[in-house]
Amino acid sequence: MRMILLNFNRKFRVLFMLGVLAAWFPGTVLSKEKPVILALGDSLTAGHGVKEEESYPSKLQLKVASAGFPHKVINAGVNGDTTAGGVRRIRWLIKHEPEIVILALGANDGLRGFSVDEIRRNLELMIGVCRKNNARVLLAGMKALPNYGEDYMREFETVY
Repeated sequence: MRMILLNFNRKFRVLFMLGVLAAWFPGTVLSKEKPVILALGDSLTAGHGVKEEESYPSKLQLKVASAGFPHKVINAGVNGDTTAGGVRRIRWLIKHEPEIVILALGANDGLRGFSVDEIRRNLELMIGVCRKNNARVLLAGMKALPNYGEDYMREFETVY
């Protein structure tokens, strides 16, 4: 079975994130506390099927550190998680006071044919909590497989 893919490849994602850090948070290099990047997602974030050091949050931590940024990357990926699961977890996770939240949820919702309106609402709720707590959000785009037809695929893509 093919997995739902992120809209952008891994190298671009890491380079983009480094650019985001440089543009948004140039002063954090002088901060005494390590600023947090929270990677909130499903198995794509958790690194299902790969060693922990091969997960994208672990690789991002290495890239961020090698670029001289003091940020700590927290892997909050849970295998099989959905946007509804993210809504249940976000209020607890936001206690880490992240500067950036990489929100990579929705793939499992699409695999299960969940309502696109529900997916959108859940993402908006999580983004709202992040913004209310002064965290910037990078929403990773997801694509649906054709299991539920072309109409569902098109509607699903409008969320991202």
